[in-house]
Order: sequence, then structure tokens, then C-alpha cells
Amino acid sequence: VCHFIDLCAFLVGAPPESVFARSLGRDPQVDDSVMAILGFPDGSSAAIEYLAHAAPDLPKERFEVSAEGRTARCENFKDTQVSGGRGLRTLNQDKGQAAAIAEILEAVRQARPSPFSLAELSGVSRACFALLASLESGRVERVVS
Repeated sequence: VCHFIDLCAFLVGAPPESVFARSLGRDPQVDDSVMAILGFPDGSSAAIEYLAHAAPDLPKERFEVSAEGRTARCENFKDTQVSGGRGLRTLNQDKGQAAAIAEILEAVRQARPSPFSLAELSGVSRACFALLASLESGRVERVVS
């Protein structure tokens, strides 16, 4: 789930400030399926469905983004549809790992600061811990800064 929290924080431009999560599996050791609602400082919300045992014919990963009357939907980091626009399709999945590693290596080689701020990294990590706390408490948890 942490990578999807990171993606949502990237799209919004800030880490979440609150998390509410519910476990969908009866035994989290066998089924770590989770639904989570993230609240952001600007009023944005994100809903994450992490479904470990979903039907195999569904996309493995899908996200939707809506703003200003438009929606984009991306499936498996390959097919993207934008409402009112044409679809985009890539041959290979690009989740950004290679680009992230290249950015880090370039920063090290040129003695530049990390391309990822400590605030970004710690904000997403704190949100992950808040998600776990919400699973335990059954309540909305504030992301402690």
C-alpha cells in the first residue's frame, strides 16, 4: 500500500494528514486486503483499494485522478484514458523505478541533494504507520508530523 500512498502524495503535492483504513481479509496473515481513505491538507481525498485476492481478470493496478471536471484512468501503468481525450498506451509498464534510481545516482555523482526530500519520505512513512494504527483502532488517524 505504501507505493500507492506515495503516488497519491505525489499527485496531490503533499503527504496525507489523515488516514482511515479497514481490513477486508479475516486473517491479515493470509489476506492483506485493505481499503483506505486518505485526507490531504488542501481538501483532496484519495481512496485506495488494495485487493490481494481480486479476480484475476481485473487489472493488477489501476488508479484514477479527477480534477477540474476531467478524469484520467490508468491501468497497469500501460493504458491511460483521459475523459474527453484520446487514450495513451505504452508497450511496457513504467512505474518510475528506473527513473528514480537514475535521479538518485545522478544526484550522488554530481554531489547534489536527494531528488526526494526528507519531508516527502517521512510524510509517506508516517501515513503508512497511521494506516496501520487505523486498522487497529477502527478510527480515522491523524498523520503525526
